Order: sequence, then C-alpha cells, then structure tokens
Amino acid sequence: MHLDSCHSFQTTYSCGCGATAISYGERDVSDPWTAIWMEPVLEVHGRDERGRFVKPHVEEVVCFRCRELQSGAKPRHYRELLLADGTSWVDERR
Repeated sequence: MHLDSCHSFQTTYSCGCGATAISYGERDVSDPWTAIWMEPVLEVHGRDERGRFVKPHVEEVVCFRCRELQSGAKPRHYRELLLADGTSWVDERR
C-alpha cells in the first residue's frame, strides 16, 4: 500500500509469512514537483482563536512540517523491516 501526504510518502509491504516492511520518506524541496504537494490548503473558519463565532472567512493553512522543509530542514527517510519471528531492522537517513 502506498500513501502520499503533503510532505511525506510511505509504502508498506507485507508477506504471507508475517513479515512486513515500511519505507518512509519526506519530500525534498529541491525537486520542483514537490511544490505541487506542499501547496496550502484553503479552510473556511467561522470561529476565532478563542472559539468565538466570527464572520466565516477563508484561510490558507500550511502544514508545520512543510514549513520546516521549505525553510531548509533536512528531509527524513527510513526503512524498517519486521520479520515474522519479531526481529526488526531499521535504516534511518537524515
């Protein structure tokens, strides 16, 4: 199964024997296609920061981790393998 989000992607593999593998990576902002995924989301808000009702308005919302990556944070990547006998192996890159 493969999942995409605004700043990361993850692929999970499973075997009939019970072994599973996960591959996780964050998008590299040096790749121009990454900007497509990190676009702000428009949300309609009808309350202020104190929870009071206000005139509904639209705000652009950017994910916290997307902002960090756009500001120069290094993308995180890891692979994890979990065998049927319970042993695991993790390879993490930063």
